[in-house]
Amino acid sequence: MDDNLKRLLDIENTAIELIAMINFLFQTDYKKLLRDCIGLTGKEINKYVYDKRREKIMNTRYSNIDEFVQEFLVAKERALERLFQEPLNSAKLSKLEIMDDPVRIYEIHSKQKPDIRFMNFVRLI
Repeated sequence: MDDNLKRLLDIENTAIELIAMINFLFQTDYKKLLRDCIGLTGKEINKYVYDKRREKIMNTRYSNIDEFVQEFLVAKERALERLFQEPLNSAKLSKLEIMDDPVRIYEIHSKQKPDIRFMNFVRLI
């Protein structure tokens, strides 16, 4: 997200999580974000972004455990980002104690609300 977009949406540089989520969810469609959010309050923009996250979760869900495990074995971070639809970094990933057990990750995740945040998921384990 460039400084001009942050200025137009009145997003402070300190809104690190929101900026990271916007960069993750709107990688190629900042125009839609700007069109839909210009003039909104920070709270309204935050709600818009997280509604888009929920929508993306529903549209990109793994169809079954085998699909998740297969992708996880190829690229753990990419598989987890798809599962949670949020950007993950090495600091966050280091908190996941069952990082080498994709079956358990998927089973625990499937018992939660689909839009559970990664760090809330980690606290369950």
